[in-house]
Amino acid sequence: MFQIRLVVANAAADTEEMVLTNKTLVEKFQVQRTVVLDGTAVEEADAFSENGNNYISVKFTGAGAKKLEQVTSQHVGEKLAIVIDRKLASALNIESPISTPSAQINGNFSQSEADDLARKINQAVVK
Repeated sequence: MFQIRLVVANAAADTEEMVLTNKTLVEKFQVQRTVVLDGTAVEEADAFSENGNNYISVKFTGAGAKKLEQVTSQHVGEKLAIVIDRKLASALNIESPISTPSAQINGNFSQSEADDLARKINQAVVK
């Protein structure tokens, strides 16, 4: 199961606390229960490495890209949660609206972590 949800500042009836564990850091986030995008919005994901930085490129369907643009336009400066199998995989800053059919998930990923995340996203794609 792949989901993209919004991260909010405070706990509420429609949020749940999720924990993100990186190599040296444990962070807690309040994640809305409402799903913004799911596996039906994704075509594929691939892991890449460039200049020592590992990232995942996610290609969205036409409808998925349109919804992602709408959500990111309304929430610049906030965070999106990537939830896979009911676990927080990443919490991304929305730096600007995403108006292309592909988005990049950046993080402090090792190559194997990036490969694993791309694989999990691809497994959750609903065709």
